[in-house]
Amino acid sequence: SRIETRKIIEVLSFRGDKPRLGADLFEGGRLPETRKIYAYSFQATMHLEFRPEEDRIVMDHLNALRPELSGQAAFTGPDLSYDAYQWNKGRWIFERDVDVKDLDPDRRPYNAPPKPPGP
Repeated sequence: SRIETRKIIEVLSFRGDKPRLGADLFEGGRLPETRKIYAYSFQATMHLEFRPEEDRIVMDHLNALRPELSGQAAFTGPDLSYDAYQWNKGRWIFERDVDVKDLDPDRRPYNAPPKPPGP
C-alpha cells in the first residue's frame, strides 16, 4: 500500500503431492505461530534473509519511531539491531539482538574500495 509494506516468512510443506502453507513452527510468543508477518513504513527497507549455513533466518528488528506510535505499521522501521529465528529440534526459535557478522572472512565485501593505481 502507500502507507505500509509487508514481508512474510511462510512455511511450505507437502502432504503427498499437495502443497500446504503454514505450520506451527515459530516459537517466541505465548503460542507457536504458523507464519510471521512483518509490517513497516513504506519509506523503510527491512532486511530479511535465510542463512542456510547457520540454520537461521535473520531480520531487521522493527520498532516504532516514537513510543506513542507503537503498533502502527506506517510509523515502524528498522532500529539498526537484528533478530533471528534459529532452527532447533524442528522449530524456529526466536532470538533477539543477534550478531550478524559475516562468517566467511575471505568473502569480498559488497562495495570493495578501488585499488590504488600501481607505479
